[in-house]
Amino acid sequence: MAERSTSSKSARSVLLEDFNEIDVYVEDTSVETKKLYTIILNKATNSKYSIESVLPLGNSKSVIDEWKKHKGINDGRKKVFIIDGDFYLINEDINEVINDDKISDLTGLYILPKYCIENFLIDESALISLIHDDDPIQNHSQISENLNFQEWVVENEEQLYNLFILYSIIIKFKLGIQNVQFGVGKLCTDSSGVVCKTKIQNRIDDLKSEITAKISINLEQEIKIRKEKLHLAENKLLKFVSGKDYLFPLLKSRIKSKHKFNPDQASFKIRLAKNCSFNEIQNVFDNIIS
Repeated sequence: MAERSTSSKSARSVLLEDFNEIDVYVEDTSVETKKLYTIILNKATNSKYSIESVLPLGNSKSVIDEWKKHKGINDGRKKVFIIDGDFYLINEDINEVINDDKISDLTGLYILPKYCIENFLIDESALISLIHDDDPIQNHSQISENLNFQEWVVENEEQLYNLFILYSIIIKFKLGIQNVQFGVGKLCTDSSGVVCKTKIQNRIDDLKSEITAKISINLEQEIKIRKEKLHLAENKLLKFVSGKDYLFPLLKSRIKSKHKFNPDQASFKIRLAKNCSFNEIQNVFDNIIS
């Protein structure tokens, strides 16, 4: 049933041929996905190809499976298959997901260089502009001072990065332990948009116990390997922590605590996309199936 459903979603590309110069397949199926991706991809590539919509398939496996089907087919349509950076960015095990035989040619498959598409929307200037549009009193500098975006990043980064390192190990070894689905609200004590250090540490301690109870590994060594590999990476919070599940809820909580501003999730993302720059993914169409 799942396979037929994915195939049905993929077949919709035929209906979009008159509107799209390139077929774009993505994971997320939330209500705003099509519009959000259309805005982002057109901005990122300076409208290199005309894109009116994208094709959401559900998850990375569905996108990868569909990519495999089209990889060797030349039907005259340009195609790109986009998956979230997810924990591939920490574990670097994309080939384990793609194929046990280690496919080396990834033509047409694009892995986002951040955890998910929402991570690209967490931009200080865009946030300040958005709040400014809805605030009849405060100017940009006052909003910037209240939001204190850099402080928010610093106060959350180490805590959440350490937590997501453990999540990546859970995913790597397929341990079946709840990870990103554990709501970030459970890790907070107030509406400041900053996680509680004590709650994070308790969560980390609990996860370490669960992991070592399920599998015999040198857990501290696994943590060390990942941290050494990624220690030079910039903006760890904004790159490796889920924007959709963790950063967006924290940011909305912070904004609500300082401003009378509470847009629904979908419109919040769309409006941010219109104010962001997406230079980091301007190469998304450099290596497509054509």
